[in-house]
Amino acid sequence: MGWAESKRGAKQTLVTFLVAHVGVLILVLLCVVLPMELAGKELGTVLAATRDVGGSAGSCGCLGLGVDCLRGRTRRGAPVGVALFLGDRLLISLGLEAEHTTIRGDLAHPTAFLMGPAIARLWPRAEKPASS
Repeated sequence: MGWAESKRGAKQTLVTFLVAHVGVLILVLLCVVLPMELAGKELGTVLAATRDVGGSAGSCGCLGLGVDCLRGRTRRGAPVGVALFLGDRLLISLGLEAEHTTIRGDLAHPTAFLMGPAIARLWPRAEKPASS
């Protein structure tokens, strides 16, 4: 988060952290957990019973915010690398039949990562002072 703060400032980083954290929890609940629970799927019951234990979704949103500041080849490659890593974690979680304790976080992390750049696009940029 310090990296995002150095690139975008404390206020935008804090807002990104909070919006990504809370927003993703609500999105995963409404778009994944609730429909699965209503459909009577076992995974929905497991997901409904799990609790969030930290601010990792907000941190992933800040990572997305920082990656949005990159330029050149790094800007194109970094999001792909992060998305592949987070997607791989999700696929591994889905494949673990015995225990689905990490799947809610693994659903939240890629979504939060994508929210970082989205928040950056919505945040008004400070205008540079006119040079005299």
